Amino acid sequence: MKRGKYSQVSGSEQEANKKEAPRRREINETGRYLARRCDVLLHTLVWCAAAAFVIYYGDMYRVITTDSRIDHIFLNIFVLCVVIISGALFYMVIWLTWSLPIPVEDYSVYCPRVVHVSAGA
Repeated sequence: MKRGKYSQVSGSEQEANKKEAPRRREINETGRYLARRCDVLLHTLVWCAAAAFVIYYGDMYRVITTDSRIDHIFLNIFVLCVVIISGALFYMVIWLTWSLPIPVEDYSVYCPRVVHVSAGA
């Protein structure tokens, strides 16, 4: 075979390549999806472990409850806002996905007041 010259591929080889290409593309897309999913899961676990490490070894609970420099009015307002946001998040992400037979694509259309209340908190 001489270099630099192209020869026409027979029809049977072209058909085999056409049948093989969608399968390869499907495998590659599945692999990319799983890689993205594992990446997100790994980052989530690392951030949660870092938060737990800071809370535990920083002795945050004892400092918040016993330190005299903490202004408990603002601490209570902060805790109330966190509870409101967590409740809205639970309602939209967990409760709606379990109770509705259809997936909700845009929460600001389906439950706009919940979005506004959580944003205001």
